[in-house]
Amino acid sequence: MSTYGLVVPALNINGTSAKELLAQIREAWHGVREARRLHGLTIPHGRDYQTVDPRLYRLAREQHHQRTAALAAVEDDLERIATGINDQMIDH
Repeated sequence: MSTYGLVVPALNINGTSAKELLAQIREAWHGVREARRLHGLTIPHGRDYQTVDPRLYRLAREQHHQRTAALAAVEDDLERIATGINDQMIDH
């Protein structure tokens, strides 16, 4: 099943229960959230790039931003998948 552009598990009698699927997604979501928090602690600081080309500091900050955005995208995907599962529960 596709919801919000993502493939979402299709609830069925032979599959994993909605409750278990949501518990797995919730655990993964919390893990990604914690990864985002920890990643935020690693933001590049100019003092750590004083002895190298100044462009490297800007590049390091851009790469950090890209990693932050990737983690946010995973968090959003997990929320959308959970919503897709919830929508199926309401429909049945």
